[in-house]
Amino acid sequence: MKTLCIEAVLPESDCFMIEENLLELKELGQTAGYDIIDSLVISIPRFFSATLMSQPLAEEIGLEIKEKEAEVVLLNVDLSSSQLKNLEKIWEVMIVDRTELILKIFQNNARTKEAKLQVEIAQLRYTLPRLKRMWGHLSRIEGGFGFTKGPGETQIEIDRRIIKDRISFLSTKVKKISQRREVRRKKRVEADLPMVSLVGYTNAGKTALLNCLAKEQKESENKLFATLSPVTRKVFLDFSKYMLLSDTVGFIKNLPSHLIASFHSTLQEIEYSDLLILLQDVTSNSIFEKVDTVHTVLDEINCLSKKTLLVFTKIDLIQDESVLNRIKSNYPDALFISSLTKEGIDTLKTKILEMVF
Repeated sequence: MKTLCIEAVLPESDCFMIEENLLELKELGQTAGYDIIDSLVISIPRFFSATLMSQPLAEEIGLEIKEKEAEVVLLNVDLSSSQLKNLEKIWEVMIVDRTELILKIFQNNARTKEAKLQVEIAQLRYTLPRLKRMWGHLSRIEGGFGFTKGPGETQIEIDRRIIKDRISFLSTKVKKISQRREVRRKKRVEADLPMVSLVGYTNAGKTALLNCLAKEQKESENKLFATLSPVTRKVFLDFSKYMLLSDTVGFIKNLPSHLIASFHSTLQEIEYSDLLILLQDVTSNSIFEKVDTVHTVLDEINCLSKKTLLVFTKIDLIQDESVLNRIKSNYPDALFISSLTKEGIDTLKTKILEMVF
């Protein structure tokens, strides 16, 4: 379907990040499988609860959407149910907000049983406050869960009950998987091996570094949220020393708290780590913002106080040495590596040895 990306610039938005935000939205859309035909930046000087923007502005944008013959609009903000409903009526297209777009990618990339369960929980939590808009779909699945209507219940109340019970059911399954992981984790502790986790913005190069250190040939995918379930490998460092290295789900800015909550069992790998390697793509145009995003998410899961090592990767893609030197001057304590050429890998191993042994 022909898709238009819209970056909505609100009064509190960072104007210096407009281009970067729009580029990320396009990447998210492409990863989700949308056919991106064009993009648009709209300035919203004043917030309107019903339609996010004023009615005249919404109608003006609607005309542009028709001119571009777009069938879907990806809007780089989160909308309430009423805002989605009202804007879809004005624009006469399907609208996908930021959280729904990320959830679509999660759904497409979920491979393990745990990841699929966590994605469904996240989708249901997203659905709960939007029941009126989605009533048609939910009423069709009501019979599948074996519920009967109680005295005086409305259809929305029934749907809400269905979803809450489903979330509870799925959460129990995730908890059992988490308990099995806890048993494995205890065995690792008994083996006296330090636990190190790779954390960072989505598509920062975490899987490529894991493969490099573990000397595996598994292909790392150049797409957003390619990893949704933790992968742990035993990695040789030096002098008969080993560590357990985990690849974790990538972070992204403005990640809703309910999404973080849905992936809590996966993020526990970070919680139990002895060291966090904060990996950052050195080629990014928004390094400071992405490092800050990772710190924000770590704070939300109460892991910001953990021992961390900032590592910049993909230095083989930097052609201008002055660019690299400028980043090094801003982050004097960071390491700089390439998982492809293995430049800096030995230095990284030595630093890990110093920090965990």
